[in-house]
Amino acid sequence: MINVASTSPVTTAQTTERTSFAAWWMLAVLFLFYFIAFIDRYALTVMVEPIKADLKLTDFQMSLILGPAFSFTMAAFGVPLGYAADRYSRRWVIYLGMTAWSCATMASVCANSFVTLLVVRIFIAIGEASLVPAAYSLLADGFEKRRLTTAMSIFATGQKAGTAAALTLAAVAMASASVLHGLHPRLAETSEWQGAFVLLGAPGVVLALLAFTFREPPRRGARKAKSASDGQLLSFLKNRRDVMLPLAIGASLLAIVSAGLSAWAPSFVSRQFGLAPLQYGPVLSFISLLGVGTVIAKGGVMDWLFARGMKDAHIRFYSWLLMAGVPLFLVAFSLPEPWMFFVALGLLQAVIIPFIVYFMATIQLVAPAHLRGQVTGLYFGMCALVGSGLGPLFIGALNDFWFRDPAKLGWSLTIVTTTCAGVTLLVLRLLLRRLRSAIEEREAEEQSVDVPAPAGG
Repeated sequence: MINVASTSPVTTAQTTERTSFAAWWMLAVLFLFYFIAFIDRYALTVMVEPIKADLKLTDFQMSLILGPAFSFTMAAFGVPLGYAADRYSRRWVIYLGMTAWSCATMASVCANSFVTLLVVRIFIAIGEASLVPAAYSLLADGFEKRRLTTAMSIFATGQKAGTAAALTLAAVAMASASVLHGLHPRLAETSEWQGAFVLLGAPGVVLALLAFTFREPPRRGARKAKSASDGQLLSFLKNRRDVMLPLAIGASLLAIVSAGLSAWAPSFVSRQFGLAPLQYGPVLSFISLLGVGTVIAKGGVMDWLFARGMKDAHIRFYSWLLMAGVPLFLVAFSLPEPWMFFVALGLLQAVIIPFIVYFMATIQLVAPAHLRGQVTGLYFGMCALVGSGLGPLFIGALNDFWFRDPAKLGWSLTIVTTTCAGVTLLVLRLLLRRLRSAIEEREAEEQSVDVPAPAGG
């Protein structure tokens, strides 16, 4: 089993407390927050075409708004906001962050140029950067070890569920904003996409108060464990670079594919097949939700393989998925009919959606217990920075500066996704030669040395 919790012993009383309704309610609230965060983040992908028309932007400018404006900001603020979550009330960190990003989403109504829209997206990113570090800290302290992986997996599905819902809710919000235009002259002065952002951001301001409906669990020696590991992170990464570097390369390339596909697939459908957001939005949402549903099934397969001695099951199994996915990426964006593309996209989503789960699970098996949180945080930040920062940017830049034709978006998507997925497959297959031995070495070290957890916390 994957150990992602503290090594401190848990008494029966503690176990009962940690699996109480309060813990599950906390998880439900955090899931909802993550869900809302990704609605506010990805609703923009459905509005690309009307925003470009209103503000007279190029694909490259939109790619900067879709990617670097968000990912670079999250990477920059992730560490200081994680520091805040370690030292102050995590509920307050989450509440203030959610209020900030919800208000910034609503402030999109004032965006009337490339610069103002870019600034609004930066402030949304700052707010959302507060959620993940504080949420994972709360879950680690609120759930016992044997349930922690399940709790974190449920929380993580909020990301893709929110992305899927954003496709439909953004289209509905735009349609609703159009209806509201006739209610007041001031509303008539705004674009549909501007009104949609107000409708999407407003609920978050109220729902943020749910952060105070659960009790913040006590920390379990986090500071002492952190001080004990200071200075050891770089040493571990250097000594275990034969495994950690390929994992970093693979995760980064797949993050580019995932972010690029999420950002530009709606525009591709609109340009290639002439469909409106209300026509393709629900279909894309349904496809994404189906992909999320496959995570549980594939997780069961991985657990089954791992339990039967396949120590490298997570990466090996994912490499099998990529073997089927790479040829499909090569042809998906040249399919002639919308339904054919939607089927192909559904299959690709099933491959791409859970990639971070496989990498994070492998990290828990390779990294020492006192460094797992730091390594996990490092890889999450890296995926956000490289994926969201470069995925949409590469595709937009390729389309603007190489093909110079909006109708060639499918070619840009094909080149970026196929290349990144193909290189990842090669890297992961080479990694398998030494991954199993690295995991076995870590297991042997943990079995031979029983380090007692620090008291207090």
